[in-house]
Amino acid sequence: MKIAQIYKALLFGAASFFLAGIWCVGAEVVSIEELIAKSKTHDARVVTIEGEAVGHLMKRGDFTWLNVGDKGTCIGVWAENEKFEDVKYLGRYGQVGDLLCVTGTFNRECKIHGGDTDIHAQSVQVIASGYKRQHPEHPRKKKILSILIGVVACLYIIKIFRKRR
Repeated sequence: MKIAQIYKALLFGAASFFLAGIWCVGAEVVSIEELIAKSKTHDARVVTIEGEAVGHLMKRGDFTWLNVGDKGTCIGVWAENEKFEDVKYLGRYGQVGDLLCVTGTFNRECKIHGGDTDIHAQSVQVIASGYKRQHPEHPRKKKILSILIGVVACLYIIKIFRKRR
């Protein structure tokens, strides 16, 4: 990993920790993991979560679905399209998603969405911007690939010579 990438990751982490306190002032932030584990307690209550925007923005008319993840657990967030206008980076391979602070009503079994667990957001704020991530190249994998290409080429040449006989 390059030094610049390490600094970027550290800066992202420090900024998200610092800014989370500023943006989510007054709201008790509940982890997504706790929200799922204690879903009966939080059902139909207004909650605030923090997490990475992951996957895709899935527009459905005037509303949008977005998955928000934290420590390997995700939850669907449903809100008006304009609430997601500031979301630029979505987490996936090669990219870290924007860190969001979402406040809304938690539904253990949403009647509108077929019994899914979700949050109907009242506010969505980008706490820290995501960024593109480069994965290092592995010289060992390149070597193995070169050897395999050589083996396949040799087998192909042998096949051609056998057909000529």
